[in-house]
Amino acid sequence: MKTNSSTTPPKNAQRILSWADLPPAADSATYELISTTGETRTVTLKGGNRRVLEGLMRGPLYCASPVRVSDRVMVLKRDHGVTIRTEVFESDGTTECERFGIYFLDDEVRGVGFEEAA
Repeated sequence: MKTNSSTTPPKNAQRILSWADLPPAADSATYELISTTGETRTVTLKGGNRRVLEGLMRGPLYCASPVRVSDRVMVLKRDHGVTIRTEVFESDGTTECERFGIYFLDDEVRGVGFEEAA
């Protein structure tokens, strides 16, 4: 976890207040992950794990969420090897939290054999 010196999170950071805020993704799908070192691997995901990955593909996600995004992020990192970084920011004016985290997807991700949700 990295503490960010900026108090301003990226403008494209998404607050996930319900599952409707994430791309719909009921069926399983395969993704190619390309790490920052160029290592390539594939993973197959479905349900909430797929939805959270596709949300991260759209942009960073606030860690705190009523739909427990952090549980899915942990599974993506631990079980599927997705490189997701957490940065901590100070003073969230919207929620009045003193400190808050945002998840960033560090891998390049491509859908295999389908179009990703927009």
